[in-house]
Amino acid sequence: MEAGSTVVIKYGGSITKDIEATDAFMKDVAVLQDAGVKVVIVHGGGPDINRMLDRLNLKGEFIKGLRKTDEAAMEVVEMVLSGKVNKDLTSKLLANGVDAVGISGRDGRLLEAERMYLEEGGKKIDIGFVGEVTKVNSKMLGDLLIMGYVPVISPVAGDKEGKAYNINADYAAAAIGVSIGADSI
Repeated sequence: MEAGSTVVIKYGGSITKDIEATDAFMKDVAVLQDAGVKVVIVHGGGPDINRMLDRLNLKGEFIKGLRKTDEAAMEVVEMVLSGKVNKDLTSKLLANGVDAVGISGRDGRLLEAERMYLEEGGKKIDIGFVGEVTKVNSKMLGDLLIMGYVPVISPVAGDKEGKAYNINADYAAAAIGVSIGADSI
């Protein structure tokens, strides 16, 4: 990557268990930022969500690799992703000299979504409050990048009425990358 290029990185929740990999990631982001590369991070947090659902005795279910998200689970997803995971990751980046700012996809309508349905055998499968990104506030991201920040994004989105949706972090990173014309995703 060269100065002025833009990269969107998906930071998976499973990496947080590996201290060495996490430390290496933080240092790599610092090197990229120092080299003038514009970095956007979209994080997951599946293991943390699973732990909190277990602590609250709520059942977690996956359908075709996506977390079925009822209303109670959506509260947990948003609390864990936008609260704990986002702020922990942002704090670690700051501690490594990275000018990072943690935001939720709901902040500033960064990510807008609509309800996602799966299909199987010609039938629609309702997986609850799981969404697909319909719009990205690329101006907001561009402004943060111009100001020298690394946006750290929680993949939670709102619809036009403000209802929260859980967005698969891979899908969110792809939508963001395309919307801002990233050089690498």
